[in-house]
Amino acid sequence: MRDASPDIAEQLEREGIRRVDNVFLTHWHYDHVWGLSSLVDPADIYKWGKIQVYMPEKSVPFWEKAMGYMGWIVDIHPVNPGDVVETRDAVYEVVKSNHTEDSCGYIISNEKRLGYLSDSYIPKAETIERLSTVDTLVLECTMDEMVYPEGEKHWLLFCLDEAVDFWKSLNLEECILTHLSCHSYIDGEVVAGYIAEERAKYETEYNGLRFAYDGMRIRI
Repeated sequence: MRDASPDIAEQLEREGIRRVDNVFLTHWHYDHVWGLSSLVDPADIYKWGKIQVYMPEKSVPFWEKAMGYMGWIVDIHPVNPGDVVETRDAVYEVVKSNHTEDSCGYIISNEKRLGYLSDSYIPKAETIERLSTVDTLVLECTMDEMVYPEGEKHWLLFCLDEAVDFWKSLNLEECILTHLSCHSYIDGEVVAGYIAEERAKYETEYNGLRFAYDGMRIRI
């Protein structure tokens, strides 16, 4: 499982997933980690055994401060760019993302290779080189151009057009856009992004582009 949003328990129940063995975290932000707390009870009740959680090494102090009480049901594995983790069904390569000081992404390999970069903006050259070898790229986008004072980016996140341009620059066949929420405020109002019909229209303009949706499954 990659990242753990606050509603992860509801998502697992909806999809009929009854066990979690591994969790790979990209960075220590609330919308990516807080769902871990909801895994304590099912892990205990259904005797999963310890959940193996992989996170950027610089995130570990935040874990210990906010969720250290979960230590009896979780094993923490600090990772850094360049590390490779082998699980029962895939191999995970850690790559650096450009979102926060500690953020990372993963290249997941089995029969195919999938790059997972959420959250991020344009990463460094070494990450781009590794991503150029994947079959499918999962990339975040915040839907609309973000507005900052004097044009400065305070949150390093792709907007929709930037994400598509980055994908096309890699010459990859398939891209899935996720993290489909907008962090922009225009004239004091939250911009919510495109409705379903607008997303579908956008997909028809770019062969190989898909927007993520609840319950989406990707075979690798």
